[in-house]
Amino acid sequence: MADNWNSSIDYVAIGERLKAYRIGASLQAEDVAEQLGVSRAVIYRIERGDIVKIETLDRLAQVLETSLASLLGVESEYYPTALGLFERMRQLESVSDRILAHFEPVSLLLTSDSYLDVLRKMLKESKTSKSHGEADEKNIDAIISILIERRTYFEQRKPHIISLVGLRELERFIHTGMVGRLDLPEDIYSQRVKAARHEVIKLADLMEKKKLFPLFDSAYQGFASGDPDRDAWAARYFVQRGFELFICQSFAKNFGLYCERTGNLTVVQKNGATKAAVHSQLTLLIRGQYSNPPAYGARIVSKVLNTPELRKEWMASIQAMSSRIREMRTALRDKLVALGTPGTWDHIVNQIGMFSYTGLNESHVRVLIDQYHIYLLKTGRISMSGLNKGNVEYVAKAIHAAVTGSGESAACPCENKL
Repeated sequence: MADNWNSSIDYVAIGERLKAYRIGASLQAEDVAEQLGVSRAVIYRIERGDIVKIETLDRLAQVLETSLASLLGVESEYYPTALGLFERMRQLESVSDRILAHFEPVSLLLTSDSYLDVLRKMLKESKTSKSHGEADEKNIDAIISILIERRTYFEQRKPHIISLVGLRELERFIHTGMVGRLDLPEDIYSQRVKAARHEVIKLADLMEKKKLFPLFDSAYQGFASGDPDRDAWAARYFVQRGFELFICQSFAKNFGLYCERTGNLTVVQKNGATKAAVHSQLTLLIRGQYSNPPAYGARIVSKVLNTPELRKEWMASIQAMSSRIREMRTALRDKLVALGTPGTWDHIVNQIGMFSYTGLNESHVRVLIDQYHIYLLKTGRISMSGLNKGNVEYVAKAIHAAVTGSGESAACPCENKL
C-alpha cells in the first residue's frame, strides 16, 4: 500500500512558491541553504517538488520573511515584492489554459511590443538619486526579464484570457502617461502620454480583431484631468473606431448626487434599425428590476448639462474639485517624504478620483483607527476628499507613526485642525 500512497499535499506548488519568494527576496539558493545549514542541492530539490518536513518549511518561511500559510498556499498568497509576484505569475501562466486578470490599467499580456521598453525607462526614472544603484539596476533587469518570459509563454501557448479594464484606469493612464515620476521634462512627458495612448489603441485593435463588445464604466469623469471632455478620450476613440458599445455613467460623484443614484446608459449602435429592439430589451430588464427610477436627480443633471450657463459653472466646479483633491494628494505625499516615512509614496499622486490606495497593511490601518481616529478600509483605501489643509499634516504624521511602529504606544506629536 505504501507504493500506491499519494499525498494530498502539492509539493510541486510549494516548491514553486518557495522559488518565487526566494527570487522576490533577491536570494540565491546558496544564500537560503547557508541560513538553514543545508546544501544548495537540498533547496533545489525542494523547489522541484521533493517532499519536505513541515519544520523545514517553517524555517524557510522565517528566512524568506513570509508566513507558513502563504508558503503552503493556504487562502491568498502574499508577495511583498514585484519580483516575487511576477515570478509566481509566470509559473502559473506557463501552465494555465484560462487566465482572469485585473491589473491597472491593462494586463501586461495585452500590451504592445514597445510597452516593456517604456516600462524599463519608467522603473529606472522612478528611483530617486539616493536609492539608485547597482542593486536597483539588477532588480529592474530581473523584473523585465520575468515579464518578457511571461509575454513569451502567452504568445506561444495563447491561453484564453479575460482581462478586466476600467475606464477610470484608462483615464488616469492617458492623463498621467507612462511615467516613473511627475517632474519629467515637458517633451519627455508628451512622449509618454503618446505611449499610453498607443497602448489604448493596441487594446482597441485587439478587441476589434476578436470582435469583442466593450462596456465602459465611467464613474469619475472629470476627476482625472479636471476636464470631462479630456477624460472621455478613450470612450470617444472607441466610438470613432466604429465600435458598438455600452457606456455606463454615474453622476453620484461629479454631480454630488449620492442619494439620488443618478446615472446614464449610452448605447452606441452601427445600425439604427436595431434601436427599437435594444430599447425593448432594456425596458424589460428595467421593468423587472426597479420599474421606475427616481426622476429628481436625472432632471437636475439634464437641466445643468443642457443650460449653457449652468454647464459652464458645473465645468468650473469640476475643475476646482479635482484640483483640490490633487493638491491634497501632493500635500500628503510631500509630507510623508519630508518625514522620511519608509517606502515610496508617489502612488498617491499617480492615482485619480476621490479615493486612494495608500499601500498600508491591515496592522497599519488598525493603528490609524485605534490611536488616531483616522478611519479607512483595512485594505488601506482612504477618502482623499476628507483631507484638507488643516488635517493633512496630522494624517501624514499618523501614517508615519503607524509605519515606523511608533504609533502603538506614543501619541502623535501634532494637532488635528479639522
